[in-house]
Amino acid sequence: MCFCKDFDNNDVEEAEGGKIMIELSQRQYLALRLLREYQKPIKGQQFSQLLNVSPRTLRYEVSAINRIAGQPIILSNKEGYTLNEDPAVLQQIQDCRVDDDRQLEKQLILALLECKEASIYDLTQKLYVSESTIYSLVKRMMPKFHSFSLSLQRRGEWLSCQGKETDKRRMLSHFFFAEANALATTLVNFDGYFSPFGLAELAQIIHETLDELDVQIDDIYIKNIIICIAVCVQRMINGYPSDGSETEADALPISTSPLLTRFVDTTCGRLQEQLELTFTEADKATILAFITGSFPEENEQILQNERFRGQIRKLLDKTFRHFQLELDYSAVFDNFVLHVHFLLLRCRHQNFFHNDFATSLRTSHPFIYDVAVYLAYQLEKEFQAAIPGDEIGLIAIYLGSIATYVPTYDLPRVICICPQYHELRKLMVQQLTEKLSCTLDIVKIVSSLSEITDQDHADFYLSTVKTENSLTDLIPISPILSPLEIHRIEKKNLEFMKAQKRRKLRQNLLRFFDDQLFFCNHGLTTEVEILTFFDQLLQQRGVIDNQFMDSVRQRESLSSTAFFNRFAVPHSLEKDALLTKVVYYYSDEPIRWYDSRVNLVLLILSRSDDEQASKIYNLIFDILIDESCYKKMILCRSRQELMDFLEANSN
Repeated sequence: MCFCKDFDNNDVEEAEGGKIMIELSQRQYLALRLLREYQKPIKGQQFSQLLNVSPRTLRYEVSAINRIAGQPIILSNKEGYTLNEDPAVLQQIQDCRVDDDRQLEKQLILALLECKEASIYDLTQKLYVSESTIYSLVKRMMPKFHSFSLSLQRRGEWLSCQGKETDKRRMLSHFFFAEANALATTLVNFDGYFSPFGLAELAQIIHETLDELDVQIDDIYIKNIIICIAVCVQRMINGYPSDGSETEADALPISTSPLLTRFVDTTCGRLQEQLELTFTEADKATILAFITGSFPEENEQILQNERFRGQIRKLLDKTFRHFQLELDYSAVFDNFVLHVHFLLLRCRHQNFFHNDFATSLRTSHPFIYDVAVYLAYQLEKEFQAAIPGDEIGLIAIYLGSIATYVPTYDLPRVICICPQYHELRKLMVQQLTEKLSCTLDIVKIVSSLSEITDQDHADFYLSTVKTENSLTDLIPISPILSPLEIHRIEKKNLEFMKAQKRRKLRQNLLRFFDDQLFFCNHGLTTEVEILTFFDQLLQQRGVIDNQFMDSVRQRESLSSTAFFNRFAVPHSLEKDALLTKVVYYYSDEPIRWYDSRVNLVLLILSRSDDEQASKIYNLIFDILIDESCYKKMILCRSRQELMDFLEANSN
């Protein structure tokens, strides 16, 4: 039996007993399952929402399923999508299965890490696959092993994993981290790996030790600690001793926290007693290295390291200048210095954790997250450490704490009319600052309208006194703001922001898009094809140099710019284009954008001296994040249609 990846006739194969087996992607299999469970037609909009895809992608997947099957399995009419009720078709649906190459790959990884040599013949028998499938999987897995400084070698019919024991443990830790549930007490698969102890049992020992030491560990790090210790213990039980590489003279620095050392000693002591194991200093050093950076500690030496502090300050300043931000980070600087120190420890030892911050911040605060990605890029260059996406999410939280407002738009200019009576003006300004959820730019405070000159400009006015001259943009308020008055001011501010948004779109996006940079359905369906096409086109026009697209790819390697399996907004790390422009590319057929599938790609080109360049990302995202707006936008088939759409839908 073979396992095929491409959607062609090879996807349909004969299994044992002569049955025709159809292999589908997980999304395609889910589509069939939903139709079976509903047992009634599903409207296209509801169906696409259930699958979390666009209607066009849904139609593509339905077409692919029917093409793979060789007949219409899924039918569509005005009532929606439904399954073909023909008995032969229903039997064919019953025989559909998910392409399980990934599960086979996991089993093969574990087999190669858990034996000194593995017979290819034994692997084919154990995994029920052909030799060619084993070779294909091994070839595909090689980069994963290389990323942990491991290699796969073949000697006749034997396969083996070569490398340090520490690196094998690290790869296993990453492997089981992905398989374990959120609490790290059970595994989704491979439940029988840990024996004679279980993850839940080990977790209890770790929590008891932490309680005894009166240590509070952040939830996002606990899972890492449990999995790493579990892997180290199991490898010892399986007869693979620590190789001592973490105690070598040139080993990477680890935390010197006495509390962390006590935790490792106490935990190992309890496991030694319970499992009758002997933990050597090398064993403890390995565990210490695996969880360093995950333990809280007050380290005055780090805060007193002026060289390190200077490096961090330089990178923060450079990042904020790059995005034209003026932020005061003094209140959080010491905490951020400590955070970067432990971040570097985790990255250099390839320690890991998972959180949902990165995903949520990418979508809710795309500009702040983009600033965090750029800062992570600067940290990587400065300290020669690869920073994963989950760490970028934590950096974004720090930035968000000092950049609660990102100036995508200008603040409304307000003139206040208020008599100069005792502390009345001061009280009014204080209330406007503390009680409003929005921010106003109070440019002038006067006692009456007569004090306002022709040179004074305001977007609207606030007045605590009655005025005969009726201003259309005047909001009457009392010296002590009521909830109703606060609502009126915030409503007026919202109207101003919407009007400004329309104006900004006309002024900026209209000049960013170009007739010569607008493309629809050119047959490009992968990120490689699209970026190559953009690169050649833009270099010919003299808009970018031959290094620009490398920077775009590097930005994607730090964190994908694809969102919701709908659109991608790639851009370079540096503002090194000769013009600020947006290249528009749309495809009815889904585009494979790295690990996502999208239909729309907007490449942002930014010129360093363009003041609006830093705001273009948010301007575009404001449109694309609205699903109904996005669906209308992708119907545009020319730049003029796009411009008409932007002007009509920017309120």
